[in-house]
Amino acid sequence: YKIVRELRGSPFFASLAYCALLFAPTVILNAALWGQIDMMFTCFLLGSLYYFQKDRPVLACLFFGLGFAVKFQPLILGPFLLILLLKRRVTFPQLLIIPGVYLLSLLPAWLLGRNPVNLLLIYLNQSSTFVSPTNRLLTAHYPNLYAWLPNSQFDYFLKAGLFWAAGLALLFVLLGYKYRRELTPVLLLELALVSTVLLPFCLPTMHERYSFSADVFSILYGFAYPRRFYIPVAINLLSFFSYYPFLFRSDLFPLRVLALFSLGVLCLLVYFLLRRLYGQEQAAA
Repeated sequence: YKIVRELRGSPFFASLAYCALLFAPTVILNAALWGQIDMMFTCFLLGSLYYFQKDRPVLACLFFGLGFAVKFQPLILGPFLLILLLKRRVTFPQLLIIPGVYLLSLLPAWLLGRNPVNLLLIYLNQSSTFVSPTNRLLTAHYPNLYAWLPNSQFDYFLKAGLFWAAGLALLFVLLGYKYRRELTPVLLLELALVSTVLLPFCLPTMHERYSFSADVFSILYGFAYPRRFYIPVAINLLSFFSYYPFLFRSDLFPLRVLALFSLGVLCLLVYFLLRRLYGQEQAAA
């Protein structure tokens, strides 16, 4: 509500955005039907984005740390944070709040007898389960580029994919860093959305639920750019169709087809971002 109120200045649009988020199909499927907690860490990411927009980086990092303490998926906003660091919207000591909050969150389990090394490595150990000998999937039904690649070459594409994703993430950071104007609240939202779409599309072993943050951010994006309403519609529909096989045991569309549309959405977002950073919209600003 506060983010849209900040962007649009209207309580009506803010209330409408709140309802849109509350009743979005993937929000209902993910939380109410599936029983997942992706909305929990995404709420903290929304809080983090809001405080970055208000230029309050300490609170923003605190909220980001709370989200990271819930799940490791907030790391898809890593390139976004790096842009803010390079643009001096946040300092390195302030970013240390994020791992600090995570370490504090481990204390209860440690005091109750959990091995501290296992606690510190819990996310790393979880990620290794996705590449075990019994689970060698380049994509766990996430509609990304690995839908077009053979699992028989898993080891090769896993390593290549990590370098590919890192290279594109650095290019994205460079584009944001080279922008010489102020990072406005709308632009911060746009950068965050592109980050949440870009990395899952380029990284291997992604699950279908890893698009949840993009679903939520895209709805806010739709209120920031009403003429681009088709962007949140497309992103949320892609998530819905990706969820469908697991929840209802049938495929509405082949994953390769969904990946093609996902690529199209990513290209559109990058095009709009480049036009805002270096094109006509920048000149108009």
